Order: sequence, then C-alpha cells, then structure tokens
Amino acid sequence: MDWVGRAAKVDAVLRTVLLGWVLVGIAIPAQAYVRTTSSVGEPVRWANPCVPFHIEQGGSDDVSFGQLLSALRNSMNTWMDAQCSALSLDYQGVTDVSGAGFRTGQTNVNVVVFRERAEEWIHAPSAFAVTTLTYCENLEGQCEFLGQIRDADIEINGAYFDFSAEISGQPPRVDLENTLTHELGHVLGLGHTDVEGATMVADAAPGDTTKRSLHADDIEGVCDIYPEGAPACGPYPVEGDYFAPDAGVDAPADGGLPVDTGCDAQGGGRLPFVLFLFLLFAFRRRYG
Repeated sequence: MDWVGRAAKVDAVLRTVLLGWVLVGIAIPAQAYVRTTSSVGEPVRWANPCVPFHIEQGGSDDVSFGQLLSALRNSMNTWMDAQCSALSLDYQGVTDVSGAGFRTGQTNVNVVVFRERAEEWIHAPSAFAVTTLTYCENLEGQCEFLGQIRDADIEINGAYFDFSAEISGQPPRVDLENTLTHELGHVLGLGHTDVEGATMVADAAPGDTTKRSLHADDIEGVCDIYPEGAPACGPYPVEGDYFAPDAGVDAPADGGLPVDTGCDAQGGGRLPFVLFLFLLFAFRRRYG
C-alpha cells in the first residue's frame, strides 16, 4: 500500500422531535460553515478541484436512470454555480464498482450507489444516505498533504426509504436531489453547520427541497476550500463508463478506524429506526 488514509462515514439519521438529536464526531458546529477534519485535526479536501463521479449501474428502484442522472447533475451544478470557486464536478458514466471506500490495489472511482435490500445496507436503517471519504493521514506514496481526499462514495438507502425525483417534493418520499446536494457538500469536505437555511444544516423533513439551493454559508465554505485561481483540471484517472471484474465491496484496507463527522448510531450515538415513530410523531431527518 503506497499511501495511508482513513474512512470518514457521514450518516444521515432520522430523528423525532421528541427524541431530539445527538451530534458526535470531530466536526464541531459553529455559526459558520464547518470543515470535516481528520483524527489529527487536519481539514480534508481534494488536491484538485475537479472531482469526477460515476453512477453504479444498478441505479434506483424508485426513480429512472434519467431522473437519477438529472438529480446528480443538478446537485453538481448547484455547487459549481458558486462563482468564487474553481470547483468542477463531472459525471463520468456508469460503473459496476459498488463498494464504498478505497480498495487497495484496484482502480477506485467515486460512485453514487443505491442499496435496495436490507442486507446490503450495513449502516443505521434510519440513515437516508452515507458518504464515505478516504483521506491521507501520512505523507506517503500519492499523498501530497495531510487530509487529502483520495476517494468519496455516496450510498443511498433505498432499502428503508422511497425516493422521489419530481420537480416538487413528494412527502413522505425523500427528495433525491435534496439528499445528493447535501451529501456532495460532505464529498467536498464540509461538515454540518447550524446556520439556518444552509444546505449543510444537519436535518430536513421528508419531501424537503430547500437544500437543493445553496445558502451564503455553503458558498463561503466551498469558495474558501476551492477558491478561484486553482489549477486547471487534469486528466481523470478513470474516464467514461468503467467496469471492472472482481470489484468487490471491501472496506478501506488502511488499518484506520472510521471517523464520524455527524450523527452516529448505537454504540456511537445513533438511535435505532422505530417504525411506529412514523405514525405517532412529526419528525425531521438528520443528515450526515
């Protein structure tokens, strides 16, 4: 292994208003945007402001592939519309790579993947989505600086939630574009903020679409991390549709422990998903 990193799992966890919420991890909310940091306190970011993404070929059981692609592109464009940033997010095609996290010795792609069966979803059932970042904690091999993001994957919880890709929200279905826009913020290295109205606020109601648009707080964050004048995009390691035999679902083989930057679960703070809460109480959903 020619570089060492850690995986940061950022979970979206349901909360009822009666249960409240618990925030654990390294990213500490403030009255401004929040950076996700490594275990040694280094803010994480990509070395290059050009970040490619693929969609796993299985797509979603709830929306068509065209709707999924449109939602992803819209979410990417929302972040790229920040005029003060050099950020470029680029859809690169479909892939059969479905694992989340860096796979040592294999070609790695950043992927959006739906988990449609309960046995595929290894996170809290109450999580709408999980973003896994793998970043450098040692200056070895391809690591240019501490906190350099090397891989990012977004898992969508289709096993326990129905998603919508309509122009307007369809509660109690979860709005896909709303979810992807928030999760892409984590991909870029942003944690949760407590600035009201920001995309990176940690909760949202089912059917909510307000996180499709960035708040000034989100824009300030992405522009500080990836300012104008950054180097032009170079060639991507993997371009176009990518298919790899034996692309297994392996955990990052870096010897490191996951670092949670948001709301976490049993054994680490997450609350179990309880179906009757849907029926009895109004609820809001915790983003990761």
